[in-house]
Amino acid sequence: MGDRSCRPRGVFHLFLLHCNAQLIVAGSYLDVRTGMNLTTWSSVPTKTGLDKFTFGIVLPYDAATSDATEFIGLLACQIADTKATGWCGISMHGTMTNSLLLVAYTYQGRILTSFRYATDYWVPDLYTGNATVTPIRSSVNETAHELLFRCSNCFAWDHNGISDGVKSSGNAALVLGRAHAKEAPACPRTMTLGFHAMGWSMFGSAVASLTNPSYAKWAALADLAVPGPC
Repeated sequence: MGDRSCRPRGVFHLFLLHCNAQLIVAGSYLDVRTGMNLTTWSSVPTKTGLDKFTFGIVLPYDAATSDATEFIGLLACQIADTKATGWCGISMHGTMTNSLLLVAYTYQGRILTSFRYATDYWVPDLYTGNATVTPIRSSVNETAHELLFRCSNCFAWDHNGISDGVKSSGNAALVLGRAHAKEAPACPRTMTLGFHAMGWSMFGSAVASLTNPSYAKWAALADLAVPGPC
C-alpha cells in the first residue's frame, strides 16, 4: 500500500497524487438508503478499465477538536476477473508500513475484511489489536463489490506493543493510502495477499471538511453480522 517513491510533498485541503499510472480524484457520495454524505476519492481507470476504486469517509462531528478513534467508510472496488476476484484496502496513515491496514475482498458471495500490519515491505501480518469493522450494508456482483461500514478503534492502534494512531484534532489533515489487487485471498486467518498490481496511491483532506453532525445517528446503523466460517 504505497510505493517508497509515492509520497505527498505537502498537506493540502484536497490533493491529487499520480502513482503507478493512476490519478486519484476527490468527490462526494450520497447514500440514498441511509442519507449519509461521504467525501470520496476515486481512481481514474487505466487503459485496461479494470481497476476502478472508490473510498469514502465521514468522521465524528468533534473530530477536528478531539482525536477520533473511528470513522464510517465506503469501499467500492472493481472485480477484474470472476475467477480472481482480488482484494482492495486502505492504510490509515497513507503508507503501507507502520500503519493499520484494512483489506476487503469477496469470498463465497459475500464481503470479508481483515486488519493487517506491516513493519516492512512484505506480506503484512494479522493485526493483533482490537479494531473492528461493522457493516452497514454491502453488495457483490460479477463486476464489483461495495461495503459501507463503521470502523471502530481504527485511528488508534497497538500491534504487538507498537502504538500509534491518527491525530485528527488541532487543524490536522487526514492522509490515507489505498491498494488494489487482482489475486483473490481466502479465509482471513489462512489467506495470502497477492501484490497490489492493480494500483496504489495516497490521498487526503483537511479533517474539518470530513465531519458531520449526523455521524452518531449514522454510526448506530452499523449492526450487521458477517456470517460464515471465516
